[in-house]
Amino acid sequence: MSQTEFGRLAGRPQSVVSEWESATRAPGLELLSRLEEGLGVPLGTLAAEAGYFSEDVFGSASDVVACRACDSLDEASASVSAAELLGFEARLASEVDNGTRTWRVEVVRRSVADGTR
Repeated sequence: MSQTEFGRLAGRPQSVVSEWESATRAPGLELLSRLEEGLGVPLGTLAAEAGYFSEDVFGSASDVVACRACDSLDEASASVSAAELLGFEARLASEVDNGTRTWRVEVVRRSVADGTR
């Protein structure tokens, strides 16, 4: 598939697809989610490729599938949004160590978070 054809599928110009391919720009999570669905790619595959999550998150057998320390609330919020977009639940906690606040995001399987297992 050419960049132009893929751009049509994604609703983006060929120049943007070229930037994705050369890793100078990453598509947003909402677009990745739509592309995964449209292409029949397993949920989270493209997001992992784009660097939003590590690939091992999607095959893990444990309830907590990822844990990430963030330096800012904005970064933590982006991680929470990404997790929810990909069908996971996220837990957010704030910690202060030596006067420095950090945020911890735990990503868990939705069935574990809502108690439905």
